[in-house]
Amino acid sequence: MSIRKLGPYLRSSDVPTWKKGLGLLGVLYIVWPIDAIPDTIPVLGWLDDVGVLALLVAWVRRELSRFSETR
Repeated sequence: MSIRKLGPYLRSSDVPTWKKGLGLLGVLYIVWPIDAIPDTIPVLGWLDDVGVLALLVAWVRRELSRFSETR
């Protein structure tokens, strides 16, 4: 996966807006201070962020791979 593909992916009119928004929601969940499990709880509070980050990275990798195949 190349991070350079992210720019063209986000600018492309071929990519549905909901997919771009889903990625943004994943990033917002990670940086937003309010989580399903509060970050004030040691270790457990960070696990939900790590899980969302892992899912987000896997999803973005798959999306960029599919996007590259069509280009």
